[in-house]
Amino acid sequence: GGAGFIGSNFVRFHLANSDDEITILDALTYAGSRDTMSDFVDDPRVVFVEGDICDR
Repeated sequence: GGAGFIGSNFVRFHLANSDDEITILDALTYAGSRDTMSDFVDDPRVVFVEGDICDR
């Protein structure tokens, strides 16, 4: 997901170095938090989906 340590840093790097749009899927469990995304979640290039990759 993009709300954990590695994912949120990847998103920051990607936003700083490209014009691409990013869709983030994260279950926001113990490892992820909305707080870690606070500086980029309102960026118009970012779409956040709260969910689990195991959901169907």
